[in-house]
Amino acid sequence: MKQKRLPLDQTPSDYTEFIEYLKDSLNLDNEAISRINLLDRLSLYESAKDIGADEETLARYIAEYLQLEYFPYIDPESILTEVFTAPFSRSNFVLAIKDSDGETTYVLSNPFNLQLRDAIDMVAQRKASRIGIAQPDSILALLKTYTPKEQEVKIVSSRIEDEDNPDNEKDAISELIKSAILEIEHEPHKDDINTSPIKYIADKIIYTAVEDKASDIHMEPKADKVVVRYRIDGDMVDRFTLKPRTGKTLLSRFKVMANIDIAERRKPQDGALEARIGGKFFKMRLTTTSTPFGESLIIRLLDMDTKPMELAELGMTDTQAETMYEVSQQHSGAIIVVGTTGSGKSTTIYSLISNIDIKNRSLMTIEDPVEYDIAYANQQEVNEKAGVTFEALLKSAVRQDPDIIFLGEIRDPFTAKTVMDLTSTGHMTFGTLHSANTTTSIGRLERLGVSRADLADSVLLIASQRLLKRLCPDCRKIRSIKPEEAEMLSHFTDNIPDRVADPAGCPKCKNKGYKGRQGIFEILKFNPEVIETVRSGESVSAMRQRFHDSGQYLMSDHAIDKLRDFSLCYNDIYHSILLEEKRLTGSIKKKIKAASTEHLTYFKEDVSIQPSESVSTVESQPREKHGVAVIKHRTGGRASTGTRILIVDDDPDLREFISFILSSNGYDVTSTGDGIDAIVALSMQKFDLIISDVDMPNLNGFKLLEIIINKGIETPVVFLTGRDKAEDEVKGYELGAEDYIRKPLHKETLLLRIKKILKR
Repeated sequence: MKQKRLPLDQTPSDYTEFIEYLKDSLNLDNEAISRINLLDRLSLYESAKDIGADEETLARYIAEYLQLEYFPYIDPESILTEVFTAPFSRSNFVLAIKDSDGETTYVLSNPFNLQLRDAIDMVAQRKASRIGIAQPDSILALLKTYTPKEQEVKIVSSRIEDEDNPDNEKDAISELIKSAILEIEHEPHKDDINTSPIKYIADKIIYTAVEDKASDIHMEPKADKVVVRYRIDGDMVDRFTLKPRTGKTLLSRFKVMANIDIAERRKPQDGALEARIGGKFFKMRLTTTSTPFGESLIIRLLDMDTKPMELAELGMTDTQAETMYEVSQQHSGAIIVVGTTGSGKSTTIYSLISNIDIKNRSLMTIEDPVEYDIAYANQQEVNEKAGVTFEALLKSAVRQDPDIIFLGEIRDPFTAKTVMDLTSTGHMTFGTLHSANTTTSIGRLERLGVSRADLADSVLLIASQRLLKRLCPDCRKIRSIKPEEAEMLSHFTDNIPDRVADPAGCPKCKNKGYKGRQGIFEILKFNPEVIETVRSGESVSAMRQRFHDSGQYLMSDHAIDKLRDFSLCYNDIYHSILLEEKRLTGSIKKKIKAASTEHLTYFKEDVSIQPSESVSTVESQPREKHGVAVIKHRTGGRASTGTRILIVDDDPDLREFISFILSSNGYDVTSTGDGIDAIVALSMQKFDLIISDVDMPNLNGFKLLEIIINKGIETPVVFLTGRDKAEDEVKGYELGAEDYIRKPLHKETLLLRIKKILKR
């Protein structure tokens, strides 16, 4: 039977036609058909039991017939409690919710109740309303058991604000129990609102975060409110909104609990506390910083009851895990785990260490902070306030001569040099580092003062990782791969999958389409070939290209394998891994191949390259075959001024944006992705102005300016950079830059400064 329109203007025949549709769909016998004709419009679900149709089946058929969305699960946090009173919702089986588009949707069980439809139309002010269908017991269960946490916190926050009591903050502090651990055994009860409102909100926020499996709690002050957000599976989610005074008082409570100075509100501060929440033991790390609207706070939640997992359980392939275990059994050398913030580096290190026989080998750690307890290990924690510095702990550790030392995060030249020194004295050393992948970590360690020779001699293995959201196995939607997706994957593999999966949404994943996160790994074992490459002094991207060409199993390979088995979706691996990998493997070799031999000679004879920027392995090819890696932009409808400007920036979006602004104002614009392409472009054409970023792969902006000056090119250079250090700006002017503009970019300011420079 033909499906119907939205029930915005029902007629009596709609219900009659639905009954006919139901007869056809249920395949009933003659007796049931006679009973179905007696079904009452208002007691539809109760009457349907007589013909053997349960609530879920009936609700699905109603949604299908009327072409409406069926809601098998309703997120309690989406309920708009202010739209209908609880008694009205309960008697009519109707809820108002905020959908994923931020619009109001009215979810009801019986759209054939015309009086109810009139009521909804009145609430919606006679506008076309979004309608959804849910079975009655789903709606009733929510109404019986759920009062939105957001609403509760708003009520308490408003009450505190209305009292306007300057002693609220003192009261919140004085009510704290000076114990070594915070105890929240059960969800805070509403009765606590009257006795300890701030304690109620604080406990509610923490307890809800644990319930939602959040890794972080963010308290962010705005002009007229304080927003509380959780990080869940890597994504930030808004949870509560507080009045400004409530937020300030609440932050003071958290600071006292973590032994942070409440009088200091301008300088960043750190603190910690332990908590037992819902029967689980947590460590909470708190950090504060100042914003224009007051202090912000981040609380990191570490579940101490979590047991170390096997590396394969974290997402590694069997080969990767076997390599990690094998290398960790050696008695000297460095193993470094790298990744971005929140990528799970510490979890990987602890999982690896837990598989080492430390009953017979002594292990000492120096951490800031200690995140997980390790059996049989001597764990030490940095405490700058108490004078327990990293250097002091390190000296103490070395005197005790442990077999294995875990140094926590490698964050400065001293730590980086210490790791290398310890390996040379026969110690097995573990550490973590913030970096994108194994190859860029080599460049990062160089910038921290470690030579390539020391790296080659000391490092045994570098492992890099990312955490991506895992598709829910119960609802993921498998489809054919799109041509543009296959084209992107062709840069990384010849074995392109025919099908990929997308997130969908179901009750088991709370309609998110994702369930947990999946580790993507890259293991670089320092075998003779890798050691030779590191010693050669090649640039980071040249090394990356060599590893790619030699068949190393890179992070992109692991991600594509996870795409093949439907664990991850294409969009996630594209934005998180493939875009960056394509940029890195679009290496100096490929870029210089684009220029003629003449241009290569111009580049190699006149440029003094640092070891990390070497082009000794570059091969040349004729320009006709490859083309130069630059993009020319036409003027955007305005008459050309005849002024030629070269844009040099490794951020494609920003590069395109600046090019659009300038070309729209009559300038002839050429854009390149890094300093090497800029050198090639300058060898082919003269420019009136160069606008360059400072931080770029292969050849940075400062080095580019040196080359331009040494070559005798008089084109003025303007730096457009995100660097905010005064010494960087001084260095730019000392090198001969015409101007130094900091990001974020302001269109009118940029155009005015360019015009002023060109007039000179």
